[in-house]
Amino acid sequence: MNIFLIALIGALLVVAIMLIGRFTLGRHIPVEWPKIARWAGIMFVLNYLFALLILYFAQPALTGPYGGWQWALWLLFVTTLISLSSIFRVAAHRINTAGQQPTTIRRNAANRPHVVDAGATDAADHNRGKVRAGIVGVGVLILMLLIVNPIWAISTTWFDELAFTLPPLRLGLPPTRS
Repeated sequence: MNIFLIALIGALLVVAIMLIGRFTLGRHIPVEWPKIARWAGIMFVLNYLFALLILYFAQPALTGPYGGWQWALWLLFVTTLISLSSIFRVAAHRINTAGQQPTTIRRNAANRPHVVDAGATDAADHNRGKVRAGIVGVGVLILMLLIVNPIWAISTTWFDELAFTLPPLRLGLPPTRS
């Protein structure tokens, strides 16, 4: 197969996993198709270029475990980190503004003080769909690394009678010239 086709298939798989994650987790939030299409397009182009770099410089295509598709896990890992980066941005913003926001004390019906934070309006500052996609990406990576890898290793070595075949060993040392 051509390296360009292999990179295309890998990028499409990663984008498909991320889109499945974006639409399957959580509540039903209104879908904004132009934003999702732009996000998926940018993600596809970046994954395609990254896949070409991996296949050209680091990994020979279609050799190794998973029929040679183990390099696609790097694409999924990097894309997952990028998708989850919006959480880190919002968390850093909240930490930075925590001491600067004014708070007001209101009394509720039981005449107990209730602290109201004026900075609570930035809760929807990040895109929750990207975070969902990142969570599913992490789930797929954990599934592959903790479940599929051991099963792959067991099935390719324990049940293959040629895997344990060793060359005959000599018990004595070879003669030396002295």
